[in-house]
Amino acid sequence: MARPRLSWRSTFDYALIVVGAACNAVAIDLFLVPNQIVAGGFTGLAVIGKLTAGVPFSVGLLLTNVPLLILQWKLLGGFKVFMRTVVGVGALAVLTDSLLPVLPPVTADRLLVIAYGGALSGFGLA
Repeated sequence: MARPRLSWRSTFDYALIVVGAACNAVAIDLFLVPNQIVAGGFTGLAVIGKLTAGVPFSVGLLLTNVPLLILQWKLLGGFKVFMRTVVGVGALAVLTDSLLPVLPPVTADRLLVIAYGGALSGFGLA
């Protein structure tokens, strides 16, 4: 059985997914978590678990995404879409936990935190 080859386009897409996850991880570590601001979605649930119960962000993010990954596999397109989501969620989980000790909080001004954190997170998601 021939192994599927990764095209340049797919490699570029995966690189963009990791760069977007890195931007989102920096926004979470620099702005949101140190100032106890919660984003939306499963990322926000993982942050709430970290702030209230001390659950590591990566564990919370991976646990909350498992049901969605299963539904996605069955409903949205199989392996290709599934792998892109796994790479994105995995990169966000790993980068957020690994960058946290390296990145100190930048500011405590709530308006700046929300503006910069939201802009950087939105850029990463886009």
